[in-house]
Parts: sequence; C-alpha cells; structure tokens
Amino acid sequence: MDNIIHSMPLWVELISLAFLTGVLIFFLLVLSDTGHPDPGLRNRLWLLFIVAVSMAITVSAIDFLQRVAEMSGDTVLSSFSSVPTALLKTHSGRVWLIRIACLVLMLATGIIRKARDTRLVLIALFCLNAIIALTESASGHASDKGDFSLAEIMDWIHLLGALVWAGGIFMLSFVIFPRVSSLDGKDFHTLARRAARFSAIAGIAVLAVVLTALYNALVYVGSVNALVHTSYGLTISAKMAMLFLLLLLAAYNRYISVPALVQSAGLNPVTIGFISRFVKKISSRFSLNKTGVDAFIFFKRAVRFEVFLMLALLLCAALLRHEIPARHAMHGDHPGAPLHEHMRH
Repeated sequence: MDNIIHSMPLWVELISLAFLTGVLIFFLLVLSDTGHPDPGLRNRLWLLFIVAVSMAITVSAIDFLQRVAEMSGDTVLSSFSSVPTALLKTHSGRVWLIRIACLVLMLATGIIRKARDTRLVLIALFCLNAIIALTESASGHASDKGDFSLAEIMDWIHLLGALVWAGGIFMLSFVIFPRVSSLDGKDFHTLARRAARFSAIAGIAVLAVVLTALYNALVYVGSVNALVHTSYGLTISAKMAMLFLLLLLAAYNRYISVPALVQSAGLNPVTIGFISRFVKKISSRFSLNKTGVDAFIFFKRAVRFEVFLMLALLLCAALLRHEIPARHAMHGDHPGAPLHEHMRH
C-alpha cells in the first residue's frame, strides 16, 4: 500500500505528460492532415496543454520531495532543509532541475498566444517534451547503467512510445469524440481522417513500446523465477498482461474499426501489407466489417477501453520505479531502498 501511495505523484505526472504529448502529436501530425482545425478545438487543446504542464510541474515537485525525504530519512515536511543539497549535489536533483526548466518553458510558451502558433514552435515543444522523457529515464533504474547508456536510451524510447500512444487515445477519447455531433457529413468525414492518421502514428509507437518492453524485461527481470517470485516481477507480469490486451485492441482498431470508419466516410481505404489484406479477407468472410453508426460505436468503445488499460499500465510503470529490479532482488546485490541509489552524487 505504501508503494502505491508513493507512486501516485509519478503516476499523475506520467498521465500529464501523456496528455501534453497527445496535444503536440495532434497539432503536428493529426490535425495538420485534415485541414486547419477550428478555433474552438485549438483553444481547447491549448487549454488542456497548459493544465497538463501545470499538473506535471506540481506533481513532479511532490515526487522529488518524497525522494529527498526517503534519502534523508525524514518526513516530507521535515526534509525541506535537505532540498538545496539534493538539487545541487545529487544526480537526480540536477536531472530534476532540467525537467522543471523544460516544463516551465513549455508552460510559458503555451500561455503566450503569439509564441505558439507556428509549426517551428510546436516542433521545439516536442523536443522539450522528449528531453523531459529522457530526464524521467535518467531518474529511474536505467540510470544505474550510466547516462546515455543503452539501457537508458531504450527506457527513453519505451517511455516516448508509451506517451505518444497514450496521448493519442486520450485526445481521441476526451477531445475528438465529444466534438462528433453527427455521424454523417463533415463531422464523420473529419473523424475518419483523424482516426486513420493517428492509427498510422500509433503503429510506430506500439512497435517501439513492444520491442523496448522485451529488452527491459530481459535486463531487469532476466528469468522466469525472478518474474514470479519478486514484487518487481509480479508488477512486470501485470504490465505485460495489460500490454497484451492493449495490443489486441490496437490491432482491432487498426485493421477493422478504422478501415470501417474510412469506408463509411467515403474515403479511399488504404490496405497495405499482408496483415491488412488478410484481415480484410477474414472480416469480409465473417461479416466483421462495420459501417456507419456501428463502426463509430465499436471504435469509440475500443478506444475508451484502451484508455482504461493505459491508465493501469502507467500506474504499473510508476510502481516499478519504487521497486528493486527482479534480477537484483534475486541475487541480493541491490542494497538499500531503490530510490536512494538514484540520488547518487
């Protein structure tokens, strides 16, 4: 229970980073493919961006104070005097300062209207977002291998892929779906194009998440025995189970729901590759093709179930930060609380 409570700030931070990543991905790659978004949608996305960045700053500060408290052995309120030392003389402190500087710069850009309306600014914001994700990896177990090590880079790619994937489905569920007022005409046509565009982006993100997840499992778990006999291994098992369900839903949306939306909207369907052709043949044979209202309802339900699973997956990721890696726990070569080692000088 204590581990869950300690993981809450990081969990909320990851959710916030997913939302702001989703906003940037939609501005850069999704909405740009369907024409200039209406002012109402743009304003709502920027408001969501500002709220997400503000929340990330707040919970990141709380998470860092928890780390300082664990390092000093005091309560959070009693450890304030140790904060300057932790900030300036520990690895995690310096990394946290970089993260906060990037978040504050993103917040200032989001607030100033004239500073956020060009594509170059959006690209710069996404680069800052990528740096923030790197600081998250540099504050976790991957940093034990050294800065910019293979383990840290793989963890960074894993996190970036997860943020793009999660952010996209968050945008669809909380921003795009509520704006679909009718299932004919312009609204449905726009939804289909945006869904198809994001589906292509999500495919790349999903591949990055799966490949790096396999690498991380090998590095931090190492054996079936460690997977089933350690707290870290059990959390990894839960995470992998949810990832498997997410992959099934993602595949369903990519190969069945989204093509049905595209076809219903009267757009040219894109069927590329063996898997797409195979699924299209099977869906035709077993009457799995959906049209119109059915296509939208099935897609909406699948995406919202993805949202639920993604929230649980991000919670597992936060919990893992507070666990001793299974490989080390089995060999007893990882002494002390797991957070202490990341406060190294």
